[in-house]
Amino acid sequence: QMNRIDEAIQDYSRAIDLNDKNAGLFQQRATAYKVKGDLQKAISDFTSAIKLSPQFIPAVMGRGYVYFQMEDHQNAIKDFTRVIELNDKAAVAYNNRGYNLQLLGKEADALKDFNRSIELTSEYALAHQNRAWLLATCEDQSLRDPKEAIASARKACELNQYEDLSDMAALAAAHAAAKEFDLAIGIQEKIVERAPDFQKELAKKLL
Repeated sequence: QMNRIDEAIQDYSRAIDLNDKNAGLFQQRATAYKVKGDLQKAISDFTSAIKLSPQFIPAVMGRGYVYFQMEDHQNAIKDFTRVIELNDKAAVAYNNRGYNLQLLGKEADALKDFNRSIELTSEYALAHQNRAWLLATCEDQSLRDPKEAIASARKACELNQYEDLSDMAALAAAHAAAKEFDLAIGIQEKIVERAPDFQKELAKKLL
């Protein structure tokens, strides 16, 4: 919590030396490695935790996140699927699996997962945002639905009180997909105004 990650890893390692059968210790050290950016060691520790406790959802979910960071979307999907097998009400796992499916071009399956995530947790802003992006920009024209994209993006914006610029960008994209370009431009201009310096160039390109 103090962001003294190396010291945290040393303490977790000592705890594991004292008790190497505790899955939670491996999962916690894996999380520390993830924060540090040492993703291979994070994968190794999450895997050790899962071997010790195959139904330990935090470890399976955590490993899925790291696989996503490593752009290993197939293995990320496998882990999020495993979480869903262990808990079929896990809205976050559906959303995460959907996002990885979308990155692999499996847009119909991704949309099903986003829809299921929202069914389970209707006020899950990120799932609404992801659904909006897919419906506004997907290559499969049969799935495109600008009207629904606008509704999902607006819901995400409302849930986050228009504070999340990614939600607003999804809303701009949805209006653009509906050929409502004046609205899209107006929203994106607001994003450019509010974006931190390191995001301004990207915001301008999107505009």
